[in-house]
Amino acid sequence: MVDRNFYQKLIAIFVRPVDNKGAGPVQQYPSIIACGVSWRISTKAYCQPDINNARREIMNRASIFAVLLISVLVGCSSLKFNDPLKAFEEVTHGYRQAISWSEFMVAATFLKNEDDAQVEEQIKHLDNFKVTAYELRTMTVVEEDVRVRQVVKISYFKKDDLVVKSMADDQLWEYNPELRTWQLTTGLPKLL
Repeated sequence: MVDRNFYQKLIAIFVRPVDNKGAGPVQQYPSIIACGVSWRISTKAYCQPDINNARREIMNRASIFAVLLISVLVGCSSLKFNDPLKAFEEVTHGYRQAISWSEFMVAATFLKNEDDAQVEEQIKHLDNFKVTAYELRTMTVVEEDVRVRQVVKISYFKKDDLVVKSMADDQLWEYNPELRTWQLTTGLPKLL
């Protein structure tokens, strides 16, 4: 029969102490961790897994997971996924940026069911203008989560004239639930 000290020396080489007090003789530690399983030194000539400690570890991990899952569910319950009015803010921000930078081709991507030939003609006309300001004046929800009307003030100048003019652009936006986005139904601004 093999001596107990032989097993303790062998275990000391391949395992680490549970309480992380540093390296030391295995006799100081009642249990050790090897290959992810908790073991305790037995009075017999071999090591036995510490079943109670392993069960405690599993229960601790399960309880931590449960607490995290519950906190995520509670935290996210107040959020309304696919909120149309939140999407409206994002879409109109993109449209405002496109108009402010006189990127009328980009702004045309926000239009709803427009004739491509007519849109290209409008863009060709609008390329003669440079927008200097885009300010939201009023915003009214016409139908909850479906239609929003807003009036914006656009300041602009014609590239060959350099006289700054302003206009009020009345916009009607509609939510498309299939695409989950808002689309402009009133067309691009009519700059003169």
